[in-house]
Amino acid sequence: MPTKEWLEQHTKIQAYLNADLSAKLTAWMKEKNITQLSSAVVVILEHYLNDRPPSEISSQVLFDEVETLKKEVALIKASLVEAGAKSLAPKMTSEVVIFPTERMNIQYTEKEAQDGLTKSELCDRLNLTIYQVDKAAKEQGIAINDYLLKITGWKVGEGKRPKYYPTKD
Repeated sequence: MPTKEWLEQHTKIQAYLNADLSAKLTAWMKEKNITQLSSAVVVILEHYLNDRPPSEISSQVLFDEVETLKKEVALIKASLVEAGAKSLAPKMTSEVVIFPTERMNIQYTEKEAQDGLTKSELCDRLNLTIYQVDKAAKEQGIAINDYLLKITGWKVGEGKRPKYYPTKD
């Protein structure tokens, strides 16, 4: 219970506040340029009971709302990126692919050499997809068949769906 001297030096409202809360209120009043305790209480009540802050604190409320919106937008953005990544993940390889630029030896049988390999089969022997081989060829500025010849030594045959055959090197 406050003493008689304390009550004479402070307003009636402060009699209900503990020292910590009273100090916080005084600091808040200085920050908002409010000189009278009763005015401060009115501003606080207007803000919390009417959901329409008075002009003394409206800029702070707007700032707080903008900060909250920024956090929400960042969360939505992160969620969209994550959702997009999940939908793209099956379509993308998880490791960086370094495309070969020099001749590689591939394993094949005599029968495969006679019958030829399809483009898909040849790409499989390189551990690459057709898309990756096409990308590598474009990076080097050559046609896909020329790229495959360069790195495998297998030349494309004739026809609508030609097969690839080893060259005599």
